[in-house]
Amino acid sequence: MLDLTSHVLPVCFYGVFVDGKKPRLSNPLQEGEKLDFSNGFILHDDIIGARPGQTFKTNKGYQYRIEYPDLDTYISKVRRKVTPVYGSYANSIVSLFDIHVAPPTSVEDSHEPLEILDAGTGHGSVTLHLARAIQAANPPLPDLELQAPGSSRKSASDGFLERSSSVDEERAQVWHDWRQSRRAVVHSVEISPVYSKHAEHKVVAGFRRGLYSPHIDFYIANVDDWIDGQLGQRKLESFLNYVFLDMPSSHRYLRKVVDAMKENALIAVFVPSITQICDCVQEINANSLPLRMEKTLELGEGISNGRIWNVRLASKRARDPIEESSMIHRRLGDEDKALQEETDTQSEISSTTTPQEEDSSLPLLEAGPEEGGTSKEPVMICRPRVGERLIGGGFVALWRRTAS
Repeated sequence: MLDLTSHVLPVCFYGVFVDGKKPRLSNPLQEGEKLDFSNGFILHDDIIGARPGQTFKTNKGYQYRIEYPDLDTYISKVRRKVTPVYGSYANSIVSLFDIHVAPPTSVEDSHEPLEILDAGTGHGSVTLHLARAIQAANPPLPDLELQAPGSSRKSASDGFLERSSSVDEERAQVWHDWRQSRRAVVHSVEISPVYSKHAEHKVVAGFRRGLYSPHIDFYIANVDDWIDGQLGQRKLESFLNYVFLDMPSSHRYLRKVVDAMKENALIAVFVPSITQICDCVQEINANSLPLRMEKTLELGEGISNGRIWNVRLASKRARDPIEESSMIHRRLGDEDKALQEETDTQSEISSTTTPQEEDSSLPLLEAGPEEGGTSKEPVMICRPRVGERLIGGGFVALWRRTAS
């Protein structure tokens, strides 16, 4: 078992070399291997057992410093099959869940395990961050020799010990019993076998020799089919405490996912476009799904904690046509061209809004049954709460499961 308290770089560990310009992630350290640079090479044998912060010289005399790779650097530097959710975004997303776990005690715990659905494994970035958030809830790993890819033994990721013919039945049973005793687990579901296997065996298993691998179960499946299978095994009993959706057309999976969510569970949807959040809002409204929006944040460079957006369905209060026309002309006069330019920009974000709807000074009512003085058809409100627009990053919306 990997002991990180020794503060040395062991076999199969990734190292980060810093030469004063930008960090570089090494391959997993192996005896007899070497790390090539443009100005020479460094032998892996010299690095194994070294302490982070030490400097090494290439065979040509150039110096490099070795450090442990932090999770953010590892995610951005490790080889990828798909664009990752970078560390700053993943941290913000996981923090929205506000997960708190307690370490296991000697007293037998009868509580149901905390279960998280990570739908759309992709690169495995959010998977790692979720596992880091819940791993303290699980009992210590059994005394088995677990190795990561690149060593003479394969990774002890989901089910490997049970599948391996070289592992005796007793050890396999010990591993199975530990997995059954977990008090928290991340279910990571990906429809692409290529992405799922790369995330499991390379990205997750490669970070600190699979430190978080035992807390994650990987599945290659369609999310709807996976949920149907789980609900069948659990006799239609809801089991999910948290859900993270990072897939194309995430709104199409909401109806099925809600069935598996416990009351008061949280679901976060991460998308590149604000209009995709609008699709989710409309899907929830059209099917009367028991989800209450908590917040919508824009994530991007220069936005430290995420910028809050107002995304909701609302009914526009009816006005006298002459009064409304006069108000519009006053707002769109020569003295207010800047406001019109901003409105035109916002219309690119949501084609379903109009200038008077986009202006927060106009009275808007939350969508509901038609009343006197309101229009029947709701409109989509979609704007930054601070009245500005930034480009880049993505959008994450958070909903809470209410009583059916």
